[in-house]
Amino acid sequence: MRSSRRRPINGARPAAWLLLLAAEAAGMLQPGAWAAEAPPFEETLAKALSEAPRIHRAESRIAAATLRSQVATALPPTEAAVGLSSYEDDHGIGRHIATSLELRQALPFPGKRAARARAASAERLTAEAETNALRRRITRVIASLYGRLYSIHEEGAALGAARALLRSMAEEAGTRHATMGGDLSAVARAEVEISHLDERLLDLTRDRAVVAAEFDRYLLDPRAADGWQVSSLPRVDLDPDSIVARAVRHSPDVRIARAIRLSASRRFSEARLETKPDFLLGAGVTKPEEFGPEISASLGLSLPLFSRRALEADATDRQREGEDAALRAAIAEAHAEAEALAAQWRWAEAQVALHRERILPQDTSALELTRAAYVTGRAEFGSVLEAFRAWLDDRSHLAEIEAERFATWAEIVYLTAESPGSDSIPQE
Repeated sequence: MRSSRRRPINGARPAAWLLLLAAEAAGMLQPGAWAAEAPPFEETLAKALSEAPRIHRAESRIAAATLRSQVATALPPTEAAVGLSSYEDDHGIGRHIATSLELRQALPFPGKRAARARAASAERLTAEAETNALRRRITRVIASLYGRLYSIHEEGAALGAARALLRSMAEEAGTRHATMGGDLSAVARAEVEISHLDERLLDLTRDRAVVAAEFDRYLLDPRAADGWQVSSLPRVDLDPDSIVARAVRHSPDVRIARAIRLSASRRFSEARLETKPDFLLGAGVTKPEEFGPEISASLGLSLPLFSRRALEADATDRQREGEDAALRAAIAEAHAEAEALAAQWRWAEAQVALHRERILPQDTSALELTRAAYVTGRAEFGSVLEAFRAWLDDRSHLAEIEAERFATWAEIVYLTAESPGSDSIPQE
């Protein structure tokens, strides 16, 4: 970072230092001087969603669940048996060998295969809901990191401008001491403030490196975010009055709970059908040594007498009741979280408007007037420092609020965004 020396500002032109200050701040904090401008938020998010390893894992689960739903309708394996038997001929003179081949096929009770397929498709819906939730979580994280980069940039700009201002104030204090016999300690106090600003700039450098490291969790290039800065946030807007209704319907946790509840319901239906007997269809051929082949057919039942499938049906019924309770809890949590986010959004909107329209202009005016009074000998240097600190703190605080507002927007999107196929989870 570079700084410049400027002449003391004439008290008759108290606003001139603001123009010089803005020019110096722009020169000190050009993107190339401190960092490179990050890609737009939409581009950064798309890159993270396409490269995040956890997304690929979740998509693999969906593919596996889809294949399992196809396998669920398959018939059981066909059984084959080859046999040898000996028998005496009609005259009792000798023994002969007969060779046999038998095929057996189990045929599930009507409705079993369809129930298995429906249960497997519910698992696929659960995997899709979980993948959608993961995508929204990544969106929320990327928005939070992007907002933090913006806050760091804005605070850095404020600190750079403040450093230039303090340099000018130190020069004014020295000039006043030389011409009016003022207190030379004002120069030392200004230098101390400059050192504290340099300390905060070092903190920002560390903070930006930490944020860049967080991006590495979602980008294939492990150092892609090194040196990124965000000088502006995307414009976002929403209707806070509709947040609660949309959250109850579209919350990822609610959708996951609905999918799990649907899976439990279908597993219960499947378990009830599994208590029904399966059919056994058989066909065979036997070839004695001395005679022609003999063909046979059989029809039987596979009776679940000792399989305890009835207990399994009872267990899935209890699980279904538990998932009903989990769904109600997820809806209640989504409602409460949406209420809190709506309040947070309204607060952030009001705070941003208050700072931009009143607090920052008042800070600037107070600092300008206090500094002009100091230059003409009508105020102490401590008053200038107090006004300066209020101006700096409020600028930094506004950047934090704007970043928090952007993160709140991402939280609301996570909770309320309509997903593809949002109505695809049936109520059963």
